[in-house]
Amino acid sequence: MDQIESQPIFDEIPSKIDINILPKHKPEKFIEANQNKLIDPVFEDGHEIGFMIKGENTLYELDYEEGFFEPNGCYYSRDFVPKGWWILDKDSQEYFYDIDGKLDGEDDEEENQNEQLIQQQ
Repeated sequence: MDQIESQPIFDEIPSKIDINILPKHKPEKFIEANQNKLIDPVFEDGHEIGFMIKGENTLYELDYEEGFFEPNGCYYSRDFVPKGWWILDKDSQEYFYDIDGKLDGEDDEEENQNEQLIQQQ
């Protein structure tokens, strides 16, 4: 069984990225496999850790939010809705871009700065 790892690698990680340069999500693959009962849950110590599609050798591991990603970095919710992309930089650090191409955590940083400015006034 193959382990999935994010593949796209960028030299620098921008706060917003053009989603047209990222791999295309293909939720229909998972929806069709689910409808055709080709998805097999995978359990470890009695807990579901992910699933496999019959005829493939890839384990799609569920994360703490019960989402999963493909080897190309496309990230989905458990019900196969595209949510964004996991991207690696040149040092193999992981970054998450949401479905709009915005770097995860950028809003939080902006909100914290705005809150600090308000408190200073």
